[in-house]
Amino acid sequence: MESQTQTLKEKIEGAATEYLKSKLYSDRWANVRASGIGDICVRRLFYRMTETVVSDDLVRQAYFCEGNDQEPGVKRYLSELGFEVLTPQLTSRWQGISCKPDGIIDGRLLEIKTVSDYAWDGLNEPKDFLESRYHRNWYAQLQIGMLLFDKDRGLFVLKRKAAKQIKVIEVVLDYAYAEGLLKKAEVVNGAVKKGEPPDYLLNNPVECKSCQFFGKTCNPPLDFGEMTVIDDEELAKKLAIREELSGAVSEYNKIDKEVKERLREIPQAICGDYAITGKESVHKYAEQKDREVKTWTMKIERIGVTEKIE
Repeated sequence: MESQTQTLKEKIEGAATEYLKSKLYSDRWANVRASGIGDICVRRLFYRMTETVVSDDLVRQAYFCEGNDQEPGVKRYLSELGFEVLTPQLTSRWQGISCKPDGIIDGRLLEIKTVSDYAWDGLNEPKDFLESRYHRNWYAQLQIGMLLFDKDRGLFVLKRKAAKQIKVIEVVLDYAYAEGLLKKAEVVNGAVKKGEPPDYLLNNPVECKSCQFFGKTCNPPLDFGEMTVIDDEELAKKLAIREELSGAVSEYNKIDKEVKERLREIPQAICGDYAITGKESVHKYAEQKDREVKTWTMKIERIGVTEKIE
């Protein structure tokens, strides 16, 4: 029974936690999924079809829920902008691969992805997806989707989680790459039929240590060499948060630089809710009397609020 002494804060936060717990799932693939076919480990794809994966990470689930909630909003936004998003056949299955795209827009297959500031800054053209361990799956998903739905062009519409902003990246079907994904699916399906997992991924400690099957159903003979393996779940979470925050820092530095360039050599100004003052300083070197360096320092304050930006 719920405690009568619970505060409203505890009730709301408790309800939110229970909501996320209700969304946790156990899952075993019936088919090789387009969303996972970009995985470089064929053995892991085999286990996704033969082992049940139990979701127990509430933080990860919160990200999934937020992404799912934002997708319909992106479609509505596209519609408001004058672009109709058609709903294709719910799922296409071909050669043992299941694919459920987000839509079709102007004849192009559409994938909508909500992204952190870090990904927002880093994903600007198709090749950027292949350079990311996580985002390469998105690229493969769109490529195999275009092949299965007979489209030679596709679109990523990236929705920035922190703001109502979208970024569009056009992708052309790479037949050779997509056919390679088909061959990968054939290997996985053949292994499942035989009941024998494919070979281990060639010695890759970083990839293997992040795998949900590592140390359970899969025990590859890894050579860590001089690498130190740290089994610290709290540290791993902090490293993930650090990556997320780096995007915010990058965005701040970019805007800060643009602001200061615009305000350079302006002694006093008011813009919107902000007051700006600046001055030039000259530093002379004692050892080199003819050498001096000029710098411009400024102070930016929100009117009515003390907020200094060095």
